[in-house]
Amino acid sequence: MAIVTIQTLPEGSTKENIAAVSAAIMAGGNPAGALSHVIYEDGGRFKSVDVWESEAAYNSFIQDRLRPAIMQVAQSLGMDPSQMPAADPPQMFEAIENFPG
Repeated sequence: MAIVTIQTLPEGSTKENIAAVSAAIMAGGNPAGALSHVIYEDGGRFKSVDVWESEAAYNSFIQDRLRPAIMQVAQSLGMDPSQMPAADPPQMFEAIENFPG
């Protein structure tokens, strides 16, 4: 079952930090199970909206690709990853319809 996730990124996130994390993720190729990804700004905060083939694919991406990429970028910027603000918990919804790709 495909899912949609919506997540508000941590306060203080910048376009540059987001681009650096995205570049680190994409260095490993397209994430398995990712169907769609977009980030937009709303009220001064960035939000991520993704469509995944399954909740398992999403969870694997978070553990194996996103968290390591965030750590890598944070360390390259001289930031202590343990002191970074956390993102809001994601909202997750069952996708009812998806255009064929």
